[in-house]
Amino acid sequence: MSFHVQPPEQLTGHPVITLKQDSYLSMLDMMFASASLFDDHASAVLLTDTRSRLRGLNRRFEVVRSTVGPKSMMLDRTAAQLAYLKSRPITEPIVLTDSDILFNGPLDEVFDQDIDVALTWRKSSTMPINGGMLIFNHLRPDKVIGFMEGLLHVYREHYGDKAGWYGDQLALRDWIGLSYRQMAQKEIATIHGCRIRFLPCERFNHSPADLASEYLVRDPAVAVLHFKGSRKRFMTPYWRAHLALLRRRDPISRLLGWHALHKLRTQAGRSTDAAPALDTETDDAP
Repeated sequence: MSFHVQPPEQLTGHPVITLKQDSYLSMLDMMFASASLFDDHASAVLLTDTRSRLRGLNRRFEVVRSTVGPKSMMLDRTAAQLAYLKSRPITEPIVLTDSDILFNGPLDEVFDQDIDVALTWRKSSTMPINGGMLIFNHLRPDKVIGFMEGLLHVYREHYGDKAGWYGDQLALRDWIGLSYRQMAQKEIATIHGCRIRFLPCERFNHSPADLASEYLVRDPAVAVLHFKGSRKRFMTPYWRAHLALLRRRDPISRLLGWHALHKLRTQAGRSTDAAPALDTETDDAP
C-alpha cells in the first residue's frame, strides 16, 4: 500500500515535490510491479486525495480517497493509513511504503517470528525510524490499529507544525522511545502492548550512495531499495536492468534492460557521477 497526491500547482518548494505527476505514477507502477515479483498474491492499494488524477497508472489496484490538505500531507497520510486499517478486516500482512521504493527480494523472513509491527531503523539520533516503510502483521489486528492510533495521537499533539513533512518520523521516534542503538540490540521489543521488530535499513529499506556505480549490480540480500531524494533518477534504470528481467525475458524487455545498464555504466564512468551532497540528517528525512 502506498500514498500519493497530485500537488496543487500553486504549492511550490515542498521537499516531496521534485518530479512531474507522470513520473510519480510511473514510480508507483514499478513499486507495485516489484512487489508482485516476490509475492504472486500481492494486492495493490493506493491512498490518495479527492482530486488527484491517476490516469497513466498501468497496474490494477484499489484506490482509496480521503481529504488531504496541501500543507498537511504527511499528517493526513498517517490518518488515511489508520482509517484504511480500521475500515476492513486485516487478514494478511500489509506493507505501507513510499512511492520511491522497489522490492528487491521477498519479505518472508520478516514474519518468521511472532510480531505485530516491523519498523526499519538507521543510524540517526533525530529520526532513527524511516516512515517510508511500515510493515504490519495480521495475527493481532487490534495491536496494529492501537499502534497507529498512538502514532497519530503523538503526531497531532506534538508535531502539528510539521504536518507537511517528516513529522511522522519524529512521532515514530517518540512513540517507540528507543535509540537506534537500542533497536539494533533488541531486534524485538514489546512497546505499548505491541510486539515490534526492528529491521536494519541496510537490508530492508536501503538507500545506496547517490552514485550510478551503486546500481550496476543487484544484491538479492537487500530486500528493499529506497530511491530517496535525487536517487529517484536511478529507479527506472535499476528496474529495467535488474528486476523487470526476473520475470520477463522477451526481446523488448531485454533491450530495455541492456540500454538501462549501459546508461548506468556510462554514468558510473564519469567523474560527475554523484548529485550534490545533502546533509545527512536532512537526507534521511524522506
